[in-house]
Amino acid sequence: MTPASIPACLIQPAIVAAHGSNSRAKLSTLRPDLANAMIWSLKSAGYGVLVLGMWTPSYESRFVSTEPGELHWSYDFVESRTHDGRKFRMLNVIDEFTRECLAIRVDRKLNSTAVIDVLTDLFILRGVPGHVRSDNGPEFIAKAVRDWIDAVGAKTAFIEPGSPWENGYCESFNSKLRDELLNGEIFYSLAEARVVIEAWRVHYNTARPHSSRGYRPPAPQVVQWPSCSGGSQPPQATTLPPRPVMH
Repeated sequence: MTPASIPACLIQPAIVAAHGSNSRAKLSTLRPDLANAMIWSLKSAGYGVLVLGMWTPSYESRFVSTEPGELHWSYDFVESRTHDGRKFRMLNVIDEFTRECLAIRVDRKLNSTAVIDVLTDLFILRGVPGHVRSDNGPEFIAKAVRDWIDAVGAKTAFIEPGSPWENGYCESFNSKLRDELLNGEIFYSLAEARVVIEAWRVHYNTARPHSSRGYRPPAPQVVQWPSCSGGSQPPQATTLPPRPVMH
């Protein structure tokens, strides 16, 4: 029996139960085909997480903005080591809409002050986002960080403890960073790590194809006039000022 062939009178109660005050869908007592049909119907209605019998709204329905032009960023930490065994940390900041990696700060230690420093540069260069999503790490929930983000007009969006899938865009980027770079490189110094990681970030943004973006890079480089190879400027082209860089 396929979902399309299940009578609406059997599927609708599950949707009503999921939207009710208790948000519970009693699927354990149903036949597998009916349970699968109700799960399919609930997912199509925006309910995609089943925890202990309780349906909660899916990631997209809860967190993805539908407001045009509204920015949503997420950030997270990743750890690695140099050749001498010493740890270093990376603070990755991601634009959830374009999938662009806005920054990777590399240092031996990164605290709440470093978080504010990175966000300050990005807010100046890119504008203030509507929300900044993170886990509940001490660097992100520090009062200084929360107060500073509120003061500039943005909002914090903390995921549920132990639920990394709610920060899915950043977690996906972290796995790509580790699989495509960190697992295949030996860094002999922190300075080398900074140079190599920044070069990879530029490649990730400007050249690496992304399936979620139609196999196009999230931030391809633009051609500025006059070009290095010479040639005449098209009539519709405008000369772009140099893009500022973070210090």
